[in-house]
Amino acid sequence: MARGHNDLGVTPRAAVRSRRLRKTAWWILGVVAFIAVAGFLVAPPIVKSQAETRLTALLGRDVTIERVAINPFALSAKVAGLAVKPRAADTPDSAPLFAFEELYARLSYTSIARFAPVIGEVRLVRPELHLVRRADRSYNVQDLIDALLDDPPAEEGAPARYSVNNAQLVDGRVTLDDRPEQKRHEVTGINLNVPALSSLDVHVDRFVEPKLEAVINGHPLRVVGETKPFQDSLETRLSVDLSDVDLPRYLDYAPIELAFTLPSGRLDATIELAFVQAPGKGASLTVRGDAWVRELALADRAGREVLGFRQLHARVRSLDAFGRKAVVERVALDGPRIDVERAKDGRLNLLALLPRGDAPAAPVDTPPFAFEIAEVAVTDGAATVADLAPEPPFRRLIRDLRIQAKGVSNAPERKATVELQFDSTPAPAAGAGGAAGAEGSREPARLVLAGEVGLVPGTASGTIELTNLQLASLHPYVAAAVDAEIRSGRADASARFDLAVRDGEAAGRIGAIAVTLSDVALHQSDAKTPMLRFASASVADGEADLAARTIALGQVKLDRPAVRIERGPDGRLDAQRILRTVDPGVGAPATAAGADEAPWTAEIRKLALDAGSVAFEDRSVHPAVKVAVGALRVDVEGISTAKGARGSGSVRAGSTARAPSR
Repeated sequence: MARGHNDLGVTPRAAVRSRRLRKTAWWILGVVAFIAVAGFLVAPPIVKSQAETRLTALLGRDVTIERVAINPFALSAKVAGLAVKPRAADTPDSAPLFAFEELYARLSYTSIARFAPVIGEVRLVRPELHLVRRADRSYNVQDLIDALLDDPPAEEGAPARYSVNNAQLVDGRVTLDDRPEQKRHEVTGINLNVPALSSLDVHVDRFVEPKLEAVINGHPLRVVGETKPFQDSLETRLSVDLSDVDLPRYLDYAPIELAFTLPSGRLDATIELAFVQAPGKGASLTVRGDAWVRELALADRAGREVLGFRQLHARVRSLDAFGRKAVVERVALDGPRIDVERAKDGRLNLLALLPRGDAPAAPVDTPPFAFEIAEVAVTDGAATVADLAPEPPFRRLIRDLRIQAKGVSNAPERKATVELQFDSTPAPAAGAGGAAGAEGSREPARLVLAGEVGLVPGTASGTIELTNLQLASLHPYVAAAVDAEIRSGRADASARFDLAVRDGEAAGRIGAIAVTLSDVALHQSDAKTPMLRFASASVADGEADLAARTIALGQVKLDRPAVRIERGPDGRLDAQRILRTVDPGVGAPATAAGADEAPWTAEIRKLALDAGSVAFEDRSVHPAVKVAVGALRVDVEGISTAKGARGSGSVRAGSTARAPSR
């Protein structure tokens, strides 16, 4: 046998090495077996038991877990069937407060190299949260919320180092049983995906790109964003899509008490938000996108609809919430309707819809919110205007309202071009029934305005035209002082204006004033024959200066006026009975307030009355006497209320008559 070899030809050194290798292999196999047994068989029941015990103590509610699985070689763990049972008083049915089907997490081996936890994947499948809002407005998780709020914040230190990748929430569900409002809200199909969220230095400047999808009470929501949560800038961008949101469902959750209700209203929106915290420059939050509100109706607490519209569309180019400025490309309002009413005590119904209490005052050094709207369009508007203060009440319908404005801004010296027009007819009295159709069949009055409007300072210039206004509709405003009514007659008017508000006072001029009254008949309340009638009365070349408090009418013409005067058996003229007795206290405060103001000065440069007639009947004597004057013509120039002013004129009459009454 050769030296140093055994019978098998193996040297002693090789044999020793072989025994060491076998021993090491057995040790490795033993460690692997131990890890496998501990990880797959021993650890799961221990983790399950400890998790149930500690979570039950922490939450104050029974917590159960169906199964825990651990894969020590993949560095992964899976928790299946976790359920947090509710308290019996909160949820009568058997639904858990919180539950999920599966929670899976996998730790990456790179955690060893980075000395920080690096989660390669985390997935939560079908989580469910069932919330209850009790009668006292608290929630079934109120104790958990209070404990969280009472827990003092931890002292700030170095931020934790971690990296979470491929975080997913799959098919989540949240329900809210709102018992005070007897409503149930559901958020279903919740899917959240966060590809990466890391505080490690190599990842700090990367965008985290979360994605959220859900269905809220049957209406889809989609949010896509980018954020750098660990950068000083906190740069964040979000894209939010809302579809067919039912607004009335959420009105009861407003943080302040509202004096109105929303019978209907739907919201669609596509919005992009961007947030940046620039070091040393403050935060910036900007919003852009489109929003649509459809079929909105707003009612007062009594359930009476006050305003609404078919659709409102706003396209925002940029809204800087912290910078207090907005640029809007377009605001389009289709089919607005509004019901305006002044009660007998003078209160306006629209003011009752505002929040109660005084609004918080803005700091003195806060700059005004700056805005610019490139285009505003209002189409097919309608309004009901009712003033119950006079007797009888004044009621008016406005239809076919259209507004077109461009360049609306509160920047200094900026002016917007504005065009406005609408038709108007008398409205039937409340409870008039079929009278509505008769009133609505009349040819409507029309107002057309075109010009420029500035907000800072307040200015307005342009032209205004009013056609076919029925004078009878204005009777409520003179009925309290005049015992007569205009039963027929129409007015047409036009003017140019250039106005401004300076130091709280109106200034400017109104020129090219032209007014025509046609077929006017004025009756005393109980008379069939008009006491005043004329075919037409016109004003031309009128002008007014608000600052100088002067008004001048270039030419006034009165065509075929007919006046009937009657003296009754008591010796009083019927014209004396026209004026009613008015409470002397009415208007006293206004008179006192304007006591120091200069009086208005009025001037008529030329007055012409043609083909007039006057009929006088004196019934204070017997037999009664009638006197008629016809073919009356009056020409006067230079009529003025200015002190010392004198005019000139002539009067001609074609015939007179005297006859006893039969």
